[in-house]
Amino acid sequence: AQSDEKSDRKPVDISSRLLRPVQVGDSSVMAMVGEVMLFHNGTLITCDSLVRYSANRVECFDNVVINKDSIYVYGDRAVYSGETNTAEIFSPLIKLIDGNATVYTYNFKFNTKDNIGEFWGGATMEQEGNQMEADKGYYYADDHEIVGVGNVELRNDEYMLRSDSVGYNFDTEVAKFFDRSVIWNRKGEILSADSGEYLYQQERYHFRGDAYILSADYEIWADSLDYNMASEDAEMWNNIQVRSDEEKTIVFGDYGRYIGAEGEALLTDRPSLLSYQTENADTVYMRSDSIFIYTVDSLGYFKLNRPDSTALAEI
Repeated sequence: AQSDEKSDRKPVDISSRLLRPVQVGDSSVMAMVGEVMLFHNGTLITCDSLVRYSANRVECFDNVVINKDSIYVYGDRAVYSGETNTAEIFSPLIKLIDGNATVYTYNFKFNTKDNIGEFWGGATMEQEGNQMEADKGYYYADDHEIVGVGNVELRNDEYMLRSDSVGYNFDTEVAKFFDRSVIWNRKGEILSADSGEYLYQQERYHFRGDAYILSADYEIWADSLDYNMASEDAEMWNNIQVRSDEEKTIVFGDYGRYIGAEGEALLTDRPSLLSYQTENADTVYMRSDSIFIYTVDSLGYFKLNRPDSTALAEI
């Protein structure tokens, strides 16, 4: 296995305008100055000067740029190891650009073979109005995705998400969360779940584990829940509760759908319903194989279907 790993290693290619040996203690290193370029694993590193300590270990100084495909990382200094394929970048503020997304952080390491970066000490990301903040995390260049860990906040004009672990894809603008998370959206709704994802372009939520939605009109609980914010449609699975203070009803079940435009709900797996009155403490309990809940204007309905007194007299 070790021989296979060694045979798979690629040499670190370096070029510069000037090269000369420099004595450091009892050993000699090579100093390279002017238009320095280092190429390894398809990654290009440029800088003003470089010290080559060995065939696979170098240190880059001033105006350091790491480029692979459409990825650019900027710093003041970098240490690169050809043995581990890892570049560690140093700067008061490190900048990473992936397409139209920009990440700023204080500490960053990038593996040129796996194309995976690691950051810590705090970071921010911005992409066309989408902003993320996190204590630390990982960057996956092949997937164009960033994963924030610890005190993560992802927001734009439409929503704000808070969690301890969030993944965000630069291409799809899909946010995935892997820990208990809370979301506030532009409609004033509060949503939370143990895990799931938010598809920003489609305004759709997929929640898994203790899902919850609170709006001005209702509250929804379920083990799993899919929700379309634009239409307010929801599909729910297991341990469902839907509460409406306006209609004074609470429904239960293990499978259900809520049609937001009509304000209607359908439950088909062990459904039941409570209809209550706060004035006289009266409660009606119902259960059935299926329950369909909708609202009608009862006064208008009875007026429409009331027998005509003139017609009755004639009869």
